[in-house]
Amino acid sequence: MCSVEWLYLSIEEDLREQDHLVATILLGEGPNVEVNRELLSSAYLIILMAIVVVMLLWLSLRRISDVFIVCIGLILSLLWMQGLIGWSIIFGNKYGLEIIFRSQFSNLLPILILALGIDDSLHALHRYKEERKNGKSSYESADESISRVGRAILLTSTTTIVAFLANLTSNIAALRSFGIEAGLGVASAFLLTGLWVPLVRLDADLWLEKRGKLRYDT
Repeated sequence: MCSVEWLYLSIEEDLREQDHLVATILLGEGPNVEVNRELLSSAYLIILMAIVVVMLLWLSLRRISDVFIVCIGLILSLLWMQGLIGWSIIFGNKYGLEIIFRSQFSNLLPILILALGIDDSLHALHRYKEERKNGKSSYESADESISRVGRAILLTSTTTIVAFLANLTSNIAALRSFGIEAGLGVASAFLLTGLWVPLVRLDADLWLEKRGKLRYDT
């Protein structure tokens, strides 16, 4: 669906370049094309937002490796979400079910997942670092972070997923699809930013510890 919308957008831009007096009317896919056009025109704002997010992460974590781990977790969360959505589409096509109905609502998902992922990863990493500063080992700190903070993140993620899945009661296909897509995204963010990120921090610290380079004096 999205590729078709981008095709419409490309054809329309070619027509406008050749004839400035041309007027185009898109029915059905019009709203999605307009949203994609706005996203394309504001690409520099997305890049600026990414730079600001990285800077804020560094101000909070004060460690380049932590920022790198969080960014990788966020990227993987988005990829997992898109992958699960893709498999849902394949499953629906195989059994004749319309599980996913891509619409302009889908463009809101990356913002939602990034916001939740940043929040979850910061909570988990700050708890891990706090335990390390209190003198606990890397294993103990990771266990404390996952068992305490991870449990809280699991609860909030579950309630968020249930809230989005409430859209399944809607008669609008786009809203039902958005609920499913958002639920898959929140689940991906929980697994990768709430659990995977502190485990990667643990592996990194164990690697540094073996080489005598691990310090937690900040």
